[in-house]
Amino acid sequence: MRSSFVQFGLGALLALGSIGCNDYLRGTGLSGDPNNPSPTDATIDELFVAAQTSLAGQLTGELARASCMYTQQCAGTDRQYQAIGTYVVDASVFASSFDRFYTGGGLVDLRNIETKARNAATPDSIHLGIALVMEAWMIGTAADLWGDIPYSEAADPFTHPTPTYNDLVYGGKVAKWTQLAHQLKARYYLHVAEANGPANYASALAEANQGISTAANDYLTYQSSATTEGNFWYQFQIVQRDSYLRMGKRLVDLMVTRNDPRLDAYFDKTATAAWAAAKKYTVGARILDSNNNVEQATAVTLDSLSGATQPTWATTVGATTTDNHVTWTNKGVPWGGADPGQQLNPATMSNLKGCGADGASGTRCGPDFRQPLATHAENQLIIAETAYRTSDETTARDKKYVVTFQSIEAWSDYKRTCIPALVPATGYTQVIGRLPYSVNEVNTNPNVPSPEPARNRNDPNAC
Repeated sequence: MRSSFVQFGLGALLALGSIGCNDYLRGTGLSGDPNNPSPTDATIDELFVAAQTSLAGQLTGELARASCMYTQQCAGTDRQYQAIGTYVVDASVFASSFDRFYTGGGLVDLRNIETKARNAATPDSIHLGIALVMEAWMIGTAADLWGDIPYSEAADPFTHPTPTYNDLVYGGKVAKWTQLAHQLKARYYLHVAEANGPANYASALAEANQGISTAANDYLTYQSSATTEGNFWYQFQIVQRDSYLRMGKRLVDLMVTRNDPRLDAYFDKTATAAWAAAKKYTVGARILDSNNNVEQATAVTLDSLSGATQPTWATTVGATTTDNHVTWTNKGVPWGGADPGQQLNPATMSNLKGCGADGASGTRCGPDFRQPLATHAENQLIIAETAYRTSDETTARDKKYVVTFQSIEAWSDYKRTCIPALVPATGYTQVIGRLPYSVNEVNTNPNVPSPEPARNRNDPNAC
């Protein structure tokens, strides 16, 4: 076992540029058993759909949820997620995700695509180039999370005309895949900058300048209106484990402090009911006042009825408003977050936007939400960070923390920059730095280091 981080994450991306709880996706666009085709019988199209689907699952499933918790963009609020969110993990927790980088839909299928593309009667350079970009993304992500991993380098591509084919995201548009390849290279230069030195920032800038140039070229997961093709956050938050995860206090507070316009697009409000005239309220009732602040009934008298007309609300957090026979206390803005390991309290902890409406269509918790995995907005912030390595750099990193919400990239950024400042889970002096190897890898590969390192070699310095 050796580190493949630099050799793969940067090298294989040259290809196109030069030319637990089960996560699932099924349906007409994603199934017909493409996830485990026979390598010899499957067509390139079948293998490609399987690999693209698997990549989406790896980048938006349990690994993304873990990264969200470890950067305190989210918090585990119930059962095993409280433990995982406070770094209580062993070789079994993420074993299936580790293995999936290599098995059907992972490296094995990508290598089959590459072999078939090279051996075609008319060599298929576009399938080959795209497969190498996906291979870089998959194995680069695994290296980000686990450090040294088993891997052998891919061969160089060549250039020839190609046929049309199924591409769930970019529709085979080479220019978009090329921009994505450059942006991934920029990411990986940044990922190793802590270990390799500041020259990597110049290299990242050069690649980012050729990265995703417009939001129309963002890489978004494929989803459809079919319930079996819902995005993984919907599947987890609505279908499977609605109490396990809430939004992280660090991210929510940062966005509230900045009056970020994306608050209402990212998070459900903790109260939505409007005030009503002459209504009997009980202590603990919560409403959203006309100033968009949460008011909680903290005392009632006599018949406990509100007034005939809406009162003038106190605007200071903690201040009270008398409303006929109801006393309301201002609880502040209608978004709140949880600290690592905190027990679920729906009254104060926001869910992902749309989860409270059972996954409303068009919201981040909707089954049809196309998860952004690489975007123009992120690329612009890479340029800002690498071009202006001054006080503006911290601002760019803070903004990127918000832009990369729900993305594994946020954890990679934090390990490199220590921005934003995070308080480790109770009982720990550092935020967790890597995931433990799969139990299957530990049991079958004698090269797994023992004891395992606390940090990956591209991240030598704890925050």
